[in-house]
Amino acid sequence: MQHWWPPSGTFHRMSGDWFRNTTWNAEIERAFMEKLERARSQRDQYLAIQTLTIAPHDSDIALRLAELFFETRKDAFQDVRVLDAIAAAHLTRGDLQACLGAYKRAISRKRSDGSAAWPSQGLLEFPYLVAVHRVRDEYDATLAFLDQTDDGGIFPAKRFKVSATKAMLSADMGRRDEAKTHAKRALANAKLKNSGLPNHPTLGLVGLGHVRLKWRLRRIAYL
Repeated sequence: MQHWWPPSGTFHRMSGDWFRNTTWNAEIERAFMEKLERARSQRDQYLAIQTLTIAPHDSDIALRLAELFFETRKDAFQDVRVLDAIAAAHLTRGDLQACLGAYKRAISRKRSDGSAAWPSQGLLEFPYLVAVHRVRDEYDATLAFLDQTDDGGIFPAKRFKVSATKAMLSADMGRRDEAKTHAKRALANAKLKNSGLPNHPTLGLVGLGHVRLKWRLRRIAYL
């Protein structure tokens, strides 16, 4: 692969985390690549974090960074992060099947290599996307992933997503009582205005979105 960034020159000095850009242009690219080449021992980590950060905002850049990562990485420690980024990039593009495929690879990599840096986001996102989009041929795999997922921990937003996923799947499989219980639990988490964290009361809240999903959950819970 040939380098695809512009030749090095005078570059803008980025403050803060230079490897967490949510926008991208030639100037940011030059600065990032300059710093990346000097990172040495942490180069793979910085490239993985940048790929994951940019994925929801610019899928083309994310996929090109992912390609660069896999061609130049020193070991597999950050692979799960970058596979998660590839999944997020495909979701940004609206390619659900490619997204699910990338999440499957990320989960498989984590299972096969316990030393990988992070658990895959796919353990939560894969079941959620399958349930939201009713990808019925993935239901068996989805249930297996849910068996490895806790109920969401301390953050209401994660508890909401886990419960919503279980509600939608249970409803589709005709398990009405289970579906109602999970749907009500999800809606209760969506209403929370305080996370319960003393120093971060608004961290991890559900927010104002998910209008169509909440409507679907209300139908499951009360009809």
